[in-house]
Amino acid sequence: MDIRQLIDSVQLNCHISDARHAGNYTLCVYLLKMREFYRWEKQQTYSKKLSSDDIGAWLSKREQLWEEVEAEDYHQDYYQKNPVRYNYYRYICGRDQRLEELWGTK
Repeated sequence: MDIRQLIDSVQLNCHISDARHAGNYTLCVYLLKMREFYRWEKQQTYSKKLSSDDIGAWLSKREQLWEEVEAEDYHQDYYQKNPVRYNYYRYICGRDQRLEELWGTK
């Protein structure tokens, strides 16, 4: 599938109701959020038409940043190198408590 077919397929199957009702689980939601992050970062109004090429280049730059961060030794095995800070983060963010609330204990 070439990029034009992919774009056409996403646009055909990406209905705005998906973004309102599907939470974080659809490609549509991701694409809509990324478009709005782009608009926010570039301080563009909602009336301005966005270029798919510009948004694609913007996303590619962000992906490169994540790849660079993941490659840094500091970020590898952080939970083992900094157990106090990591456990503090886990407690403060509330993730474990929320998972236990939803799924119960192990």
